[in-house]
Amino acid sequence: MNNTRTIPELVGSLIKKYKSKLLLQRRDGWSWKQITWLDFDSEVKNMASFLLSLGFKSGDSALVISSNSNECFISELAVYSLGGRIIPFSDYNTFLEYNEAVCSAKPKFIFAQNDEFIKEIKNNKKLVKHAKRIFIFDDSKLGDNEKVVPYKAAIKFGQIKKKELTDKLKNISEQIGPEQKALTIYTKNGDDVQGNDFDHKKIVELLSGAHDRLKFISSEDQSYCYLLSSNLFEKLINISAISLGIRIIIAEDMNCFYEDILEAKPTILIESKAGIEQVYSKLNGNNLKDMLGGRVRYLITDEQPAGDIKDAFKKANISIIAISQFANPN
Repeated sequence: MNNTRTIPELVGSLIKKYKSKLLLQRRDGWSWKQITWLDFDSEVKNMASFLLSLGFKSGDSALVISSNSNECFISELAVYSLGGRIIPFSDYNTFLEYNEAVCSAKPKFIFAQNDEFIKEIKNNKKLVKHAKRIFIFDDSKLGDNEKVVPYKAAIKFGQIKKKELTDKLKNISEQIGPEQKALTIYTKNGDDVQGNDFDHKKIVELLSGAHDRLKFISSEDQSYCYLLSSNLFEKLINISAISLGIRIIIAEDMNCFYEDILEAKPTILIESKAGIEQVYSKLNGNNLKDMLGGRVRYLITDEQPAGDIKDAFKKANISIIAISQFANPN
């Protein structure tokens, strides 16, 4: 990663390295859909092509109100590949605390997890005024509204557009500079709202530091996560995971988390401190390692959990690695 300057450069180098190797597994009804690096790259480019065809330009912003799902991850990488900036929130109520600041950023596109968020967003006239399209990640039927586009439709139409936009996508990606803004995370101190900006250079530095700490992880490892928040750790950790060449599974929701992990049998669990506390609260006398599929060897998190939780993981022979630079990047 030493010569990498931007997120698209990083992801592009990984695609060239791993090609047809398995990257992502996604629940598909009763079975699992296996997605290679090339398949993943194609889906990111499909979304990027659709955004580009709708007028998305380098420097534009995209608001994301969603948990960190597969669709969210792919959409964010598509925005990065176009030189865009992501403004993330985990839910609509959290976003409302920063409504004025975000609206002033005039996000050109909005990505939302489900129809409940969409209904709230559509009532926010100041927010939708500048938005060309609103994308929805789940399969909800919202009726006729040309401004709302289902994720699957965007991928389908993007695949058609990609044939004529391949060279343009490549040129845009190559022109992204390391000092270009990629991510803005809003925080609040009393009534004071602050937007914390991260350019490509800073993000690559953070990813490089995490990569160095996790070099002992093999490309044969498989990670598993369900990340609800929009903090820096949860926005970057999946990019960090793929930088190691490991296979990843992102749970669709918390109910799926506990069911699917028993089938997935990951070797690495990725969770925030808050997420670990929630997992631990579900033990109910069950063996922690068995509850996590029986094969987990490492927990990657943002902060060390409380003593009793640390003891439980130690008893289960699961090492805890806290990526502190994601929690405190300055």
